[in-house]
Amino acid sequence: MWLDCIMVLPLIILGFERIMEGQSPKLYCLSLAYCLYCNYYIAFMVCIFLVLWFFTESHAGVKKFFGNGLKFAGYSVLAAGMTAVSLLSAYLGIMKTAAGTIKIPKWSWYQNIKEIFRAHLFYVNPIKMMTFDGGVNLYCGIFTIFLAIAYFFLSNEKFWCRFSKILLLAFLAMSFNNVQLNFIWHGFHDQYGIPNRFSFLYIFVMLTIAYRAALRLRYINGYYLTSALFLVGGFWSFTLYDSTKGFKDYLTVSIIGTLAFTLAGYIVSMIKSVKLRRSRAVNIIIAVLLLGEIIANAIHSMDYIGSADARNYMRRATDMEKITEVVREDAEREGVLFYREDMINPTVLDEATLNGMNSIGIFCSTVRGDTVTAAGKLGFYTGANEYLYYGACHATNMLLGVKYVYATRADYYNPDETLPAIYESDVINVYKNKYALPIAYMVGQEYADLDLLGARDIQNVNAFVKAAAGNSDEVYKYDTHFALETHAEKAHCWVDAKNEDLVGYTADKTGKPEVSIEFTADKAGRFVVDIIANNVYKVRYKLNGKQVAHDRYQSQIFDLGDLTEGDEVLLTVEFNDNYSEKGSIRFDFGELDREVLKNDYSIIKARSLNITAAKDGYIEGKIKARDGGLLFAAIPYDEGWSVYVDGEKQEIVKLQKAFMGVQLSAGEHDIVFKYTAPGFYPGMLLTILSWGVFIFVLIFHNVKRERAEKAAADRKKKADIEASEED
Repeated sequence: MWLDCIMVLPLIILGFERIMEGQSPKLYCLSLAYCLYCNYYIAFMVCIFLVLWFFTESHAGVKKFFGNGLKFAGYSVLAAGMTAVSLLSAYLGIMKTAAGTIKIPKWSWYQNIKEIFRAHLFYVNPIKMMTFDGGVNLYCGIFTIFLAIAYFFLSNEKFWCRFSKILLLAFLAMSFNNVQLNFIWHGFHDQYGIPNRFSFLYIFVMLTIAYRAALRLRYINGYYLTSALFLVGGFWSFTLYDSTKGFKDYLTVSIIGTLAFTLAGYIVSMIKSVKLRRSRAVNIIIAVLLLGEIIANAIHSMDYIGSADARNYMRRATDMEKITEVVREDAEREGVLFYREDMINPTVLDEATLNGMNSIGIFCSTVRGDTVTAAGKLGFYTGANEYLYYGACHATNMLLGVKYVYATRADYYNPDETLPAIYESDVINVYKNKYALPIAYMVGQEYADLDLLGARDIQNVNAFVKAAAGNSDEVYKYDTHFALETHAEKAHCWVDAKNEDLVGYTADKTGKPEVSIEFTADKAGRFVVDIIANNVYKVRYKLNGKQVAHDRYQSQIFDLGDLTEGDEVLLTVEFNDNYSEKGSIRFDFGELDREVLKNDYSIIKARSLNITAAKDGYIEGKIKARDGGLLFAAIPYDEGWSVYVDGEKQEIVKLQKAFMGVQLSAGEHDIVFKYTAPGFYPGMLLTILSWGVFIFVLIFHNVKRERAEKAAADRKKKADIEASEED
């Protein structure tokens, strides 16, 4: 996905150079179209870069500049049009995400620019994940930096080309450290976890100009190479100098290696330039020097980060194909054509999607922001572009129609009599939810008229169930409280005097604090807790002194399981690096009422949609709306959906800012839901037209080339005839 775009960048630039020379646009259009098709996000960065790259070219006059600009713009638009069928839908989808509302940050800096330059050092520790947005991976060789500066003295290239490439490097380096520019480079989007993702463009420029210098070292005077050495020395002196450090602090592998490779690069460059300009042996030495440095640094990076074994991510893919088929057969025996299923602890976040499941959780850049918000308020774990199955409970499994739950024996999961196991193996177990509703059912008008998601998570779930069933009883008893005792590491903590579910803390500044609560269950029951706090890393759960769970259970509904009277519960909240020195943690408890769950399920099921046909983007069924009212569909709202009632298209009602519904009159109705991605048909039309234009342009260029070749051949033939006549 990202790597496809990065790998095709050299082809895009090669195609760009060809159209600047008046050659065929085939390579440029095809490679840029492929980039746009693979990943709009990285392609956005590439497109900005191409505009900047255009200005680094020497266009030989104003007329040529505008002529080249029109060609560049026209072929770029053509390439975008060739992928409009996916690009337009992706754009419309992105504008509905949490990042769709663009708020450009203020012009400010992340850190001292020296920290950015230090990412060039030999043996530098690479970044794998980082919450700080100012970090960057820039290492691309120490010899490379020397050659890049030497490029500035390459006299057989036009001054503007040399100066503008160095200027482009400076602008990209500034962008790494500037909040506003960084935001723009990332598609007007905040970074999450992997900072400065456009650094590959900087590295590309660095490698390109270093390569040009390496090819023409014999044309660079030794005086200029020495000047380049002094400039590199000045760069490293500026980058490394720290007034708080002594001489011994600089004696590290990273700094010594950086200086050694710089000096070695200078020496072999001087030999190439002054003594052995055409020596293959020197070329081999340069290649060995470059490869040796890169391999040494690569070994260090692999040792520091570790490696990812792709086989681990796919280790149960074959087994899952068989297991999901068993589940499908189980559903067919019941006559169920559509059902939802999800995984407690997937190997990768979208493993359920990989296995072809109709799952709840998803990690995707085009996830709608309003759906993320609603999922979070219903107790699920959410992020900027994700809502996951973590946080599911009995009630949300019922409401959203989760019929099968997958969990390994090592996963923390608490099935009960409502979720009996139907398949068990060493790979994974499958549990069947007795109370899974169909995907659509009649609900109270409160779903349209009231905000049912305006309270805390457990209260919101109660409100959803009550409005669906028309029952005033709560599925989770929210007046559940325990006598909490507190203790902490690297902090002082206490139970709030006015609120028995609120714990305050003050860190002692000796490190990341951990705050724990303990309580003894004063009755038996099925309990959940919603732990609400800022900057939490993970939550640890111990039952009767034994650790049973340790993961990111904060800000979601966490199922404590069935407790018996006298059980000892310990919950420890671990904070991340951005923890506050003082704050509070709220522990909202709830107790499941299984009788209410059972009764509400029966009520809602009796007025639910009987699905008669289902496939991707299409659901058909029948429903008896005895008194008429509101049909709720547990499907994220999207403008691409259409609903037909008895063959007539009806207006979709947006419910709770995230779901779909439609008003029905009393009686029996045939219901059809259809989905077509917004922008699909206009995008398809643009794609067809663009490919037609592209083919026409190729034919035109081929005809033009053939005519030029024929004219050249005719001129040569005529010249040969004239020469023979003169003889």
